[in-house]
Amino acid sequence: RVRDHFKVGTALCIVDYPFWAPIARQVPNAVVLYDCMDAYASFANAGRPARELEREIVADADVVVCSSRHLQNGMRDYGRESVLVRNGVNTSHFESRPDTLAFQRKRSTAGYWGAIAEWTDIELLIHAARQLPETDFVLIGDVMRIDVSALAALPNVHMIGEVPYRELPGYLHAFDVCILPYRICEYAFASDPMKIWEYMSAGKPVVAVRFPEIERLEDLITLTSTPGEFVDGLRRGIAENDPALRERRIAYAREN
Repeated sequence: RVRDHFKVGTALCIVDYPFWAPIARQVPNAVVLYDCMDAYASFANAGRPARELEREIVADADVVVCSSRHLQNGMRDYGRESVLVRNGVNTSHFESRPDTLAFQRKRSTAGYWGAIAEWTDIELLIHAARQLPETDFVLIGDVMRIDVSALAALPNVHMIGEVPYRELPGYLHAFDVCILPYRICEYAFASDPMKIWEYMSAGKPVVAVRFPEIERLEDLITLTSTPGEFVDGLRRGIAENDPALRERRIAYAREN
């Protein structure tokens, strides 16, 4: 699709965020590709400016790429067709167990990484941590624009903060089960979560809040619709002993 637009002397300008649209307009003889990876207008710190700038970049772009069906549908609201290219993963970075893990495993551990923001279901995490006091919850990532004091105060919750990409495998292989505790909101609907692919690269059980974009993974991960289902899924993930399922997850991650 992009190659069709190229002529001698043109450059490829990839725009990953609507606020970069004015910069893209300043690049002469450019083929513009808008890479829509999130529902940017749903972010608490974006709102109307992001929506207006996105409409402009969608109109101006030569090619629009979306990472989820929901985002594709949003492009149609702008009157524009797009190409679906879901997220992928560097499986070799996560697949092998490091010689040294990031922490000493003393108890069962549920792990998460990514931004902790308005799309994170803090109440769900509090409920799960209280229901599973014998399990440590290790949460990696910056906290953005929300109050997590009640969650952080729980004795089995450990909020690590941001961790360099190169160190994530040392945490991943220390987790018994990985989690995706999203709120059901516009951000979740639009998301094809990179972290699921990273979790599955190590064959780990994954317990996620159910939303349409990840329904296709139901044979590989546990999708939940209630706090009770989420806790039950964690219990099953911690107890899982299924080498064949582990290998299926890794194989599926390799295909992506």
